[in-house]
Amino acid sequence: MYPIATRAAQVLAALALCATLVGLFAQNAALITASAAIWLVLAWAFAESIPMGRKLRRERLEFAWWLDHGTGSASGSVVAGVPFLVRCFARHRGGSDLHVSELTPVASHTLDIDEEEEAAFVFTANARSEFTLKVKAVAAGRVVLHGLAIRLRGPLG
Repeated sequence: MYPIATRAAQVLAALALCATLVGLFAQNAALITASAAIWLVLAWAFAESIPMGRKLRRERLEFAWWLDHGTGSASGSVVAGVPFLVRCFARHRGGSDLHVSELTPVASHTLDIDEEEEAAFVFTANARSEFTLKVKAVAAGRVVLHGLAIRLRGPLG
């Protein structure tokens, strides 16, 4: 896990860069000081985001999923082009709630996942959270759901 700058952080960095360059060329101490403060806030947010991956591994966030056989065809098998449900759960053994801003299934290209399922939610501390994914096999053959990728909110949102 590595920190990814949000759109707001990218705009703030561009603003800080412009302020730094203008301040240096104009030899304006106030502008240079303001841009240095912006750079310090961005550096702080980056430094606070780095240990989040290690924290997730330490708190042992676990995902599991299985096919809900009641949603396919009458025989319980999956049919290409027919939506079916994959039941999922996440067990969060940590001591504080995790505020997930995005949960994205990592799947093979033969699996079409309903985009409405990527919603923000909270994994409660020391609890098991259940949810379902509505998916559809694009073609006949083997389909694989590799896992789930999560995006957490950082210190600056």
